[in-house]
Amino acid sequence: MKLGAKWKIEKIEGSYHGEDYKIPEDIREVGDDICNKVLKCRTTGRHYKIIPQELKFYRKMKLPIPLNCPDERHYQRLSLHNPFKLWVRKCDKCGKKIQSSYSSDRAKIVYCEKCYLQDVY
Repeated sequence: MKLGAKWKIEKIEGSYHGEDYKIPEDIREVGDDICNKVLKCRTTGRHYKIIPQELKFYRKMKLPIPLNCPDERHYQRLSLHNPFKLWVRKCDKCGKKIQSSYSSDRAKIVYCEKCYLQDVY
């Protein structure tokens, strides 16, 4: 917004006015009719559907049906990424100064390339 970009806040309102479908916790309890149901995201309240190919994948991998809409799942995955910033740290093995995407206040073990390669190979 500071750069003059336009920003639009989406309304969560949708055209679906049916009852909410209770998603079973175990994938073995989920019937094929779930592909005809409209599910509601537990975080945003948005509506989403499961397609047959997706259901087949969840069954094959023995995964439960997701409780969040695809957009929310994507945002949650992105939040796990490191920030696009580099910090100056010391190698935890040899003490050499290096740049890392992990800040020094995070309790992660960080090696320089030389020490890392020695440990791996």
